[in-house]
Amino acid sequence: MFLVDAMTGLRCGELLALRWSDVDWLNREILVGRAIIKTRANDGAHKYDYVVGTTKSGKSRRVGLASIVIQSLRTLREMTDPVSDEDFIFTRSGTFIDPEYFSKWIALPLVKGAGIGRFHDIRHFFVSMLIQQGESAKYIQDQVGHASINTTFDIYGHLMPQAKQEATAKLEQSIFGEEKVTVRTLLELLPEEAQAERLN
Repeated sequence: MFLVDAMTGLRCGELLALRWSDVDWLNREILVGRAIIKTRANDGAHKYDYVVGTTKSGKSRRVGLASIVIQSLRTLREMTDPVSDEDFIFTRSGTFIDPEYFSKWIALPLVKGAGIGRFHDIRHFFVSMLIQQGESAKYIQDQVGHASINTTFDIYGHLMPQAKQEATAKLEQSIFGEEKVTVRTLLELLPEEAQAERLN
């Protein structure tokens, strides 16, 4: 579960809602279209209950899977021997894992042992690695399922200044090469009509 999350950046509820039918083995992707969500209980004994619902944005998305994730999922499938493709990938007693149970009894001991603040920080790790390797904000938005690119910038914009500097350096290199940039060289790039107008 931790490996899949570190390599996909899924929210906890999305991870727990995954079924084997969501894995596209051929295209090495996973379809993220559901999440385990908290809702008001109707049994008279509990205040809240967890059910399978939609993702936070209300939209489905496809997330790429690294080779190590594909291999790990294949191994897990062989070990668990699911009855059908509609079985949950990460299951407890034949159904999805309750997020509260997951947080308290699975995630908490492990994140403490690893020196991580909380399970959700693995999602931030995933995004920061994408930024570090120069992926676009649009690609990151699509992978993590933000409703708008503004959300991506609001949360992770502080990690992107270096990416902006690298982008402007690449732009300068592609336009001017090794040539020293001056006002004269900029004017020479203008169309002839614009240069004539400038001289007048």
